Amino acid sequence: MGAAFGLGFMLGPTIGGYLSTFGFAVPAYFAAGIAGLTTLATTLFLKETINTKVAQNSPKTAMTFQELKFVLSTPPISTLVLTFFLLSLAFSGMQGTYALFVQAKFGWGPKEVGNIFGLIGITAIITQVKILPWFLLKFGERKTLASSVPILALGFGLISVIKNIPLMMAANTLIPLGNSLANPTLTAIATESIPKEDYGETLGILQSAGSLGHIFGPVVATEIFTYLGHNAPFQVSSLIFIIVSLFILPKITRPKS
Repeated sequence: MGAAFGLGFMLGPTIGGYLSTFGFAVPAYFAAGIAGLTTLATTLFLKETINTKVAQNSPKTAMTFQELKFVLSTPPISTLVLTFFLLSLAFSGMQGTYALFVQAKFGWGPKEVGNIFGLIGITAIITQVKILPWFLLKFGERKTLASSVPILALGFGLISVIKNIPLMMAANTLIPLGNSLANPTLTAIATESIPKEDYGETLGILQSAGSLGHIFGPVVATEIFTYLGHNAPFQVSSLIFIIVSLFILPKITRPKS
């Protein structure tokens, strides 16, 4: 699934960068068409995976404050939710300012930005298919997670100070490397900590925390970009990753049996 997402992340910006030469609205129309095809394919080909009659009568179907409190009080879910929020906050800040950043620093336009995101997508695919399985077999999930966040911190920090384009492209590979190691292991650790019947609820809360980070990340990052300069959003994101690595990740311990 992660490799499929990486493939889309590679092709999407590259296609969008090319289509933007015909007008900035063209990539949006193309994306809308893809979304329409996806909706049609989902309706026609994807079978329902739950028993809807059972789900409608289940007390766990309705999300309540008590259910939320129960999930967040289950170690180490609350720490994982906070981690997922902060990682999404810092990462989406890059997504919201990257085009402005490279335009200010290198004079790049849509095609160059599309190409660099294509490179990020390729790195994500390689990481998900080859590097992540090796890391998990060699070090396990918690050590993989612990090593992934410093990689993100290093990547964001280097991008903010590098002025050489080849080195800049090399530093860009650290971001999808760290992110592709972090997200799957976060999800895996979360599912280890709860009963199987609570997977959907817990992962929904985890993804909601990530969505919240994606709401605030670009807003905060563009304000920092405006008032502190084009390097500042990447430096702030790097600082967030360092804080997560030093003070939050050590609290994620193995769940009690």
